[in-house]
This record gives sequence, structure tokens and C-alpha cells, in this order.
Amino acid sequence: MLRRKLKTYLMLTLCLWLTPTVLLANNFDYHVLNAGINLGWAEAAVELVGVSPATTPYLTAALANTSAHLTEAQTIVTGGYWEKIMLPSVIPEIAGFIPTTAEYTQDQQVAYIRTIKGRINAKLAQYLEAGRLVSGPACASQLLQVGYFFGRAHIGAFMDEDAYSGAAFGSLNTAIRGGLDVSSRIDCDFSTAGVWAALPFIQPITLIDYTASLYPMQVLVWELGDFIPPPPPPSPPSMPPLPTEPADIDDVVDTGETNRSGPDITGSWEDGNIIVSREGSKFVARGYNYSRWQMNQGARNGQVVLEINIDSHRGGIAGQSVWTGRLKGGNGWLSCETTYGYSVGYRTYTLSTRFGERISDTWLWKKSN
Repeated sequence: MLRRKLKTYLMLTLCLWLTPTVLLANNFDYHVLNAGINLGWAEAAVELVGVSPATTPYLTAALANTSAHLTEAQTIVTGGYWEKIMLPSVIPEIAGFIPTTAEYTQDQQVAYIRTIKGRINAKLAQYLEAGRLVSGPACASQLLQVGYFFGRAHIGAFMDEDAYSGAAFGSLNTAIRGGLDVSSRIDCDFSTAGVWAALPFIQPITLIDYTASLYPMQVLVWELGDFIPPPPPPSPPSMPPLPTEPADIDDVVDTGETNRSGPDITGSWEDGNIIVSREGSKFVARGYNYSRWQMNQGARNGQVVLEINIDSHRGGIAGQSVWTGRLKGGNGWLSCETTYGYSVGYRTYTLSTRFGERISDTWLWKKSN
């Protein structure tokens, strides 16, 4: 059951997050962060589930993403000591994980990935001080740690492993504080405490908070540096669709709902910009208060933007509710899945609607107060 949950989850989240090579320093940070996230995902998968024929394709994908981001990060560096750090030198070890550790115990496999992370960190933990290369924590090495512990906490939350996720969450916040401290002492940019604190995962969180935080965190790191205004990170291409398995009865957590249609989600969302009503066998969401630009693009107040099939309700993890339905895209209607639950980070209920393979293919609405 755990392997099936992980397989389905990684199918939805493991994207090949490669962006066009642009010679801006903040893109380097962006790729370092994402290398850390993918490495953290891989380690958590090995530690919580193990290596098996079912998980191998997804571990391979996560590790391949790690290698790709390290390669992209290195190609962006154009001068100075950074050209000599040789991040891709660890790629053979990353690529060799599956064949090399085939006879290892699970603990040894976890240690293998941690050793890789340590080697990458050592390459990033250096900076210039008075023209001299100094070894020590730097913004780049702290961003690797942030991504790595985010990936571990994210998978831990999905697997309902509270102790594991909580420990990774604590290390994640320690890495953020460390990055802020480093940026106050050496010449590197880690943004500010206020900006990091605005992300949903900054407080004890749920799976919804981690998922909702992923893209904003990538944007935050993309915007590091002296670029006004910085370009937004491009939406990354998704992996090819992978086969899914039928849901196992054990994957469905009893939410305690006696009403098989699930909770009532009608009402105001996004400060009144979205109104959800019940119409027959569907929850129907309509959009309002569009900007002039949106109106010029064809948006109309009261237009239907999402339809949820009430009878499709099923229990989700951590007491969430899930329905299938369709949403209105730029080129017509798209199949989607909507998840409802309480977000500690946002301190309110949220509706998260996924309509594609990528993390960015998600609408997140917060309940109006």
C-alpha cells in the first residue's frame, strides 16, 4: 500500500524541472534548490519505502533530475572560482545508485544518498573573503539544504510519517535560519526572513502546505540577486505520462464523513473572487471581479470555471476530501481532481485543483473569512 501511494504521488510530482539556460546568477540558485529537492525526495523514498521494482523508475527519475539540475547550475557559472567547483563530478555516483546499491541494506542505500548530498554540499560551501577562498556555509550550500529537507519533509507528510516529516521540517527551518545568518555575514543573497516566513510551510504543516509552497519557493529563489524585475521561472516540461495502478482500499483514509457526497464546500473563496454553489449533482465554481486585462481576454463575471462531480467524493489522506471534475482552460475543458482540507500554514480551508502533471498545473483557492 505504501509503495502504491508513493508511486502515484511521485508520478504526479516528479517533473523534469529544467529551464532555458540564462546567464543570471539567480538561475544558479534555482537549480541548486531543485537539485536538493529531488535528492531529498529520493532519500525519503528509499528510507520510508525502500528500493523495489515499483519504486525504481521514480527513484531513477528523481536522481536524474538531481543530475540535470547540477549540470544546468554548472553551465550558468561563467567566471571566478565557481567555474572550478565541478558540480557534475558527482553525477556518476548519482547515476550509479541503483546498480551499485543493489545488494546494500536499506540503511546503506540511505547512507549512499546522504554521502552524495554531503559531497555536493562541500562543493557549494565556499566563498570569497578578501580575495581568498574560504570553506564554510554559503548561501548556495544553505539553499541545497533547504531543498533537501523540503523534499524529505514533503514525502514524509504524504506518507503520514509525522515523526519523519517533523524532523525534516525542523532541519528545513534550521537551514533557512542558517542561510539568513550567512547572508548577513558574507556577500551572498538569501532574501529576508519576512519573505521566507510568507511561505505556507514555515509553520507546522500538512501535505497541502508543502505542495502549495513548492512553486512559490522556487519563485523566491529565482528572484534572488540584483535583477529588477527578475524574469519569472518558466513552467517546466512534465515527464511523459506513466501508468497508474487502481487505488487500493487501504489508500483511502476514513474522513469520518457520513454524507457520501463529502463536506459542503459552497460559499465564498479567494475573498469573493470565486463563489461555489451546489447545482444538481455538481459543485459549480464561478469567477468574479476580473481585471480589465482579464475581461479583454474574454473573462466574464459569473462564468463557470470549475465543476466538481459530487458523487465522485472519496476520503483523502490526513482527513482531506477529494473529487473529480473538470475546469475551464484556455482551450476548453480539462479533467481535474480537487482536494479540500484545512491548511495550518494558511490558517483556513483550501481547495487545490490539479489539472496536469506539473506542480504548476494546480489552482489553489483559500476560503474567504
